[in-house]
Amino acid sequence: MPTDRDSQAGYTLLTEEPVIVDELATESRFSGPDLLVDHDVRSGVSVVIGSVEEPCGVLGAHATDRREFTDHDANFVQSVANVLAAAIDRAAKERQLRENEARLEQYRSYTDEILNAVDDVFYVIDEAETFRRWNETLTDVTGYSDTEIESMKLREFVVEADRETLANGIDKIFETGSGRVEVTILTRDGERIPYELSAARLENPDGDPVLAGLGRDIRKREEHERELRKYETIVETIGDGIYVKDEAGRFTMVNDAYADLTGYDREELIGERHGGDIWVDSALGDGATFSFTLPASRERGQ
Repeated sequence: MPTDRDSQAGYTLLTEEPVIVDELATESRFSGPDLLVDHDVRSGVSVVIGSVEEPCGVLGAHATDRREFTDHDANFVQSVANVLAAAIDRAAKERQLRENEARLEQYRSYTDEILNAVDDVFYVIDEAETFRRWNETLTDVTGYSDTEIESMKLREFVVEADRETLANGIDKIFETGSGRVEVTILTRDGERIPYELSAARLENPDGDPVLAGLGRDIRKREEHERELRKYETIVETIGDGIYVKDEAGRFTMVNDAYADLTGYDREELIGERHGGDIWVDSALGDGATFSFTLPASRERGQ
């Protein structure tokens, strides 16, 4: 609505107070708008709806007969305008609240989609180990439903023998801010799965401390470590000298037999380049012979 002198409403916004018109035809403060003239309006009163700084509009009461509106009439119209302003403001706040809730729900759905796309278990627990949030991986791995998880503690997913380790780990993370602990998860079906739980301390919107973290199935890692230990055992028990070098020619692994063969300690060999040469002699049907030379150890005086 324009704030000008072309209408009673515009003039009301300019004056910021009730405007009373006794005779529209002789009104000199502003021109009579076509709407009022076409309806043979002669007298009226108009007030601002809402605050002067942020008006919602103008409320007017008009008469086709000449009438002298009093201050009491203006106050009554202003009271009605105030009620309208309150209703408009309430409706605007409710609309804004609904929009905020809709955006929040969209954001929550978006984050849920991200977390559910993670193969690892995601979880948020409070100081009582009560779950505050989790992804679908937790239900898929454990076999428990969302309704069941709501009333469960984190320790209830762990075998009895690891619960003290878990409790100590959680206490340490709340104290230091971050950490990890390895435990065995017990599923609803009784399956035992080794898991590494890592977490960091955060604050929820209410300012209460919580732990947000990930749980990772470490069966493949443990299998790899077992294979590695098996390999190391084989390497150490055979009588032949075995070594591994990197691209720069530095030793990354030697067994005891190789150290005995060269006269160097294993600690002297690892990470070092000791010169020497390596070559191979082969003939069809006779196999191949690998040969090498290394500087003799200082203990041998060579």
